[in-house]
Amino acid sequence: TVQEMRKAGEDPLILDSGDLFFSTPDLNKNNVVSEQYRAGSILRGYEKIGCDAINVGRYELLLGLDFLKEKISNTSIPFISANLRDGKTGRLLFEPYRIVQRGSFTVGIIGLTSMAKDSLAKVTTDDYLETGRSYLKKIKGKVDIVVMLINTDQKNYSLLPVKFPEADFIFVSG
Repeated sequence: TVQEMRKAGEDPLILDSGDLFFSTPDLNKNNVVSEQYRAGSILRGYEKIGCDAINVGRYELLLGLDFLKEKISNTSIPFISANLRDGKTGRLLFEPYRIVQRGSFTVGIIGLTSMAKDSLAKVTTDDYLETGRSYLKKIKGKVDIVVMLINTDQKNYSLLPVKFPEADFIFVSG
């Protein structure tokens, strides 16, 4: 377990690529309460083990930005996304990346999604490939290891190493 690893002097990096909150994209009156409970339970579990970053994916936005912000306000876990913007102001909604220290390594973690719902009026999405390349360039010289957390369709998985060759690790949701 993570606790045993930490007792042994190891400090694992705990990350999530997105689509964490719910078990289905089809939230409706029959399952929304249980799915909201699920999201809260997952966050409480991640709080216990210690989570370094969660990328905001499609599922985190299913009940809207207000629901997500309420969940984030009740946790110390950092949520990141380099390409989700406020629909009115154009400002990034979340920190685009995180830099953490693990032993002698400095790790940069970038969050991206191509799966945000187009009908979500409060959120606009920058192109995840272009944005990802931009942030890779920005942090590459500042860190030893670059980790990308990407919420995208499975058909895009094989493109990711080609589009982000400077990334040391690419983790996808699902």
